[in-house]
Amino acid sequence: MKKAIIGAGGLAREIAAQIREETVYFVDDKYLISPRENVKPLSQFDPTHYEVCVAIADPAVRNAIVTRMPEKTKYFSYIHPSAIFLTNTSDVGEGSFIGCLSIVMNDVKIGRHTILNRANQIGHDTVVGDFFTALPGSVVSGGANVGKRVFLGASGLVLENLEICDDVVIGANACVTKNIQESAVYVGTPARRLQNLK
Repeated sequence: MKKAIIGAGGLAREIAAQIREETVYFVDDKYLISPRENVKPLSQFDPTHYEVCVAIADPAVRNAIVTRMPEKTKYFSYIHPSAIFLTNTSDVGEGSFIGCLSIVMNDVKIGRHTILNRANQIGHDTVVGDFFTALPGSVVSGGANVGKRVFLGASGLVLENLEICDDVVIGANACVTKNIQESAVYVGTPARRLQNLK
């Protein structure tokens, strides 16, 4: 079965470059403005021919796409050879991508359809929910509990033993210093609520 990527934007192409295989991209039909040979409309996706990774940075959009995929769709997970897992006691959910130079410590649970873009760090005993996105250089410290559909911007930091609820956006370079219990956008150091999510 061939590998394919859902999405054809910058993140999708970065993921394809790290996987280093001939890649077919599938995109929503409404975004297929000028088809290229390796970019196909999602309406033509056949789950008997491809296994896929959904490479859309926005966790909510990624979640919505997975919900719409055919029932028999198979998802592959990929861990870049330069990524470091310090023990074999961590779990990675299906459809997840662990990018180059990322470090995953001991006893970590990574949810389904997670994207660690590159050079990310996940500390010991951390639980990361489904559809988590970590942009380059971001860090989740040990013992954290991160909800579903959380977006952690480039060089963002979540301190140890904190809890973050579902549907949160943490801006670039933000430092989360206390629990986040409201779905919203958070920026700055210490991270503060900027606006509610729509």
